[in-house]
Parts: sequence; C-alpha cells; structure tokens
Amino acid sequence: DQELIEYKKMRDPNKIMAMKLYARLESSLQMTKVEAQPIVTMKIVQLSLARGMSPISPLGFTYFGQLLARLGDIREGCRYVRI
Repeated sequence: DQELIEYKKMRDPNKIMAMKLYARLESSLQMTKVEAQPIVTMKIVQLSLARGMSPISPLGFTYFGQLLARLGDIREGCRYVRI
C-alpha cells in the first residue's frame, strides 16, 4: 500500500489530460452504461501504474476497490479504496 502511495508522479501533460477524460467518462458511465465502467476503471489504474500517479489516480483505485468488493473480495476492495 505504501508503495502505491509513494509511487512516481505522472509528468506527461498528455497522459494527465487522458486521465481527466477517463474521470469524466467514468462518472458518465456510472449513470448511463454501468457495464462499461470497469473498462475505464482499469484504464485509469493501468495508466497510473505505467506512467505515474496523477490527481485522478485515487478515483481509479477507489472504483477498482468497489469493483473488487462487488465481485466478492471485500477485504481487497477495502484496501484499494483506502489507498
């Protein structure tokens, strides 16, 4: 957990812009097409791990934690939500 908290920061402005777009898409999908939301969640998490953490990264990890909890792994889901 601490490793993710101290992970490198995202510096590429294009990637940061992509993260902002994913965050808006995530919110829209939550109300319109819930079944597609995990795809965007995973893109946020993948981009965060590949390119560094951005101000949007916590949103992705929170949604990832919720997804894990919905799939039955409540303990691991809570872990990601706390990060």
